[in-house]
Amino acid sequence: MENIGKISSKEKSIKLDKKDRKILSLLMFDARATISEISKKVELSKSNISRRISQMEVAKLITGYHAFVDVSRIGINSTLVLLKTRATQLEKEKYLKKIVNKEEVYSLVEIIGEFDIVLGIYSKSEKEKNEILDLILKEDFIKDFEICEINTKFPRMNYTEEMFTNFPSEYLEKVETRNFEVDSKDLKILQSLSKNCRINSVDLAKELKLPRGTINYRINKLVESGVIAKFQPTVNFFMLETEFYFLRFKLSKPSEKNKIGEYLSETLRANTILESNGTYQIMAFLQFRNN
Repeated sequence: MENIGKISSKEKSIKLDKKDRKILSLLMFDARATISEISKKVELSKSNISRRISQMEVAKLITGYHAFVDVSRIGINSTLVLLKTRATQLEKEKYLKKIVNKEEVYSLVEIIGEFDIVLGIYSKSEKEKNEILDLILKEDFIKDFEICEINTKFPRMNYTEEMFTNFPSEYLEKVETRNFEVDSKDLKILQSLSKNCRINSVDLAKELKLPRGTINYRINKLVESGVIAKFQPTVNFFMLETEFYFLRFKLSKPSEKNKIGEYLSETLRANTILESNGTYQIMAFLQFRNN
């Protein structure tokens, strides 16, 4: 059984040719790919590649480049909060503006369906989670809500500007490392890459005052251990005439969970795929081109 909500947005569309789409596809696969690597695969000069990427950035199709961190591996909990409101548009805008500025809130999506707001929050403890939930849920216009603890992210994660507002760079500053798989140097690397993952290792080494070889070794270790899930640009797919849907799956057979999660992770239409311990065991954001 599935539950579907549609994500809507009014954006001016932008036209990309085949070369642009190939470049964007390669960046989506690995946002740390060099201009030289992309140039060889697209069969265009490096200057042409740089110009095309710059044009996509100026047009706000690409709004950033980030390392997406599996925060569960460094002792941070992830919770999804689904909200149904009866607020006026003005009340909702004021509420969302207040909530989105909280460092614990990493995701905010407005949808059309059973619920109309989906929030993602980080917490290091039950106490911290309850404090941010109290703030989120205290408004009188919240008609209903559902809280889902997120256990796992399946491989594919193609995030969009509309889905993610804050990345964990500032939040990582407060993480204590003694019980986790990463040390303080790893956390500094994660902070920098979560802000701009296209920074080259030479500049990153200068910024963090670490040898270049150490930087490369630690990045590889963070990727191999699953702490860094993916390097990816933040892309406003609505500018490419794309619609997004938020699906929740209630499974009659728990054994089907991995099968469905793996199937979704293989389709190019799946963006974020989450496993939850709530009523709906799998949640996913899917994208479709407008006809």
